[in-house]
Amino acid sequence: MRGVSCGYGDRVILSNVDLDLHRGQVIGVMGTSGGGKTTLLRLIGRQLTPISGQVMFDGVDIATLDRKGLYALRRRMGCSSSARSSPIFRCSTTWPSHCASTPTSANR
Repeated sequence: MRGVSCGYGDRVILSNVDLDLHRGQVIGVMGTSGGGKTTLLRLIGRQLTPISGQVMFDGVDIATLDRKGLYALRRRMGCSSSARSSPIFRCSTTWPSHCASTPTSANR
């Protein structure tokens, strides 16, 4: 992610963000309500389009992908939620079975 700004209407939520994620890396996104956590994840999955900047995946600007390419990209990444429904993103092509969890009534 290079120089990405994004928002809703006139409200800018993320301004000039640079972020590098690497294969196999697992990150947690934490912050205050309205701080841009969900916006960040929606940008990574191209559910939102940035006002400016580029979101890259394996050297490709995801804004240039057609529907088939976008779906192929999304199959290579994952997103999960914690028990409190906070987004967690993993940048990996594999996810060890011991890391998978079954939803419980506490996090449905």
